[in-house]
Amino acid sequence: MDIHRRLRLLEHKVRFLESLMLPRTNIKRTITRNSPEPFEIILNIVSRICDVERKRILKKGRGKQDASWARQLIMYFCMEYKLGSSNYIAECLNRDDHTTVLHGNKQVKAIASLPGKDKDQFEACKLEIDTAFNQRAGMLVVAS
Repeated sequence: MDIHRRLRLLEHKVRFLESLMLPRTNIKRTITRNSPEPFEIILNIVSRICDVERKRILKKGRGKQDASWARQLIMYFCMEYKLGSSNYIAECLNRDDHTTVLHGNKQVKAIASLPGKDKDQFEACKLEIDTAFNQRAGMLVVAS
């Protein structure tokens, strides 16, 4: 075996061992122990701003358009703040798999660039979530 192949194999093994030691979510912000889970913070803020009950957002199935938009916002912000893998985010929202999260993330990026009510809700959620995370973390930890 040449040295480069051995090195790649060793790096793969190290990454695997590190993944076993990491917690389930990969949170890139330092949040105090007593604060609610970051997913819950996002869920509460989006639920309130979009005026959709948490129960409807977390309900399995398609639901109405307002619940779908709120769910997609949550997917977007969870991906934006790197709260975990897309599979983990899908699991938190009672969705089937990661493709739903990727689609929701793409939808929010497209809709948030257009003027209207949805963009206003997006901006309000973004501002409030940033504020909530900054208050709890003290300072942002930028993901590399």
